[in-house]
Amino acid sequence: MYHLTRQPPPADDPDARRRPNTEPIYTTTTFWKRTGAEYLTFWYVGRIAEDAVPKDKKLSSSELDYTTHLLTYKEALERVWGQQKAVLEYAWAVYIYTLRLEGEQISKG
Repeated sequence: MYHLTRQPPPADDPDARRRPNTEPIYTTTTFWKRTGAEYLTFWYVGRIAEDAVPKDKKLSSSELDYTTHLLTYKEALERVWGQQKAVLEYAWAVYIYTLRLEGEQISKG
């Protein structure tokens, strides 16, 4: 995706900042009083191909109670709050900006 980055371009590739990058768009730290754990979250923006097929993968013991969800932008907005909502709104803006730069059709999600 195309988004602003503070990472300097490699010396041998000064145009790197003009291409999509794979950096996280945001990083958050959350403390959960219930468990006493802290979670470091790296936020990324990406696309899943229309014909993508989910793969079964073996879960580690720490992932057994973890469930993933594939949501539309509107559905995701209904499930987040506070700072997460602002990050999601920024992620959507990055996605739309990337689509426009690439000349693709924009879905309202």
